[in-house]
Amino acid sequence: MYALSAGATPIWNILVLPVIAFVILFGTYAIGMMGGGDVKLLVALMPLIGFQYISQFALQTIFFGGLVALAVLIHSKAHTARGENADDNPPTVLYGVAIAAGASTVGPIWSKFLVYLSMIF
Repeated sequence: MYALSAGATPIWNILVLPVIAFVILFGTYAIGMMGGGDVKLLVALMPLIGFQYISQFALQTIFFGGLVALAVLIHSKAHTARGENADDNPPTVLYGVAIAAGASTVGPIWSKFLVYLSMIF
């Protein structure tokens, strides 16, 4: 109830943004571009991120996704060079890692993490 009161997170961040994200991301899942777990993770993160940090989150997730894809490519090439990777098992990018890394560095989540960290130590 507090989140819906004045001065807290706006209602569109809590209700509207996840619905918009689900509608868009379900299309990517339906055509096989994204896994269902990635869609659920992104929709669950939308209320925490909010409209004002969407672009920052997207850019950081893309950056970390590139790092993950590069790591998968290097790992795949190393196994192919040793003859361990067959063509019937193409490498897949686990994008949930990139989504989590991108979300952990976004403004409000990162600042909340630092506050909680300061309480521990």
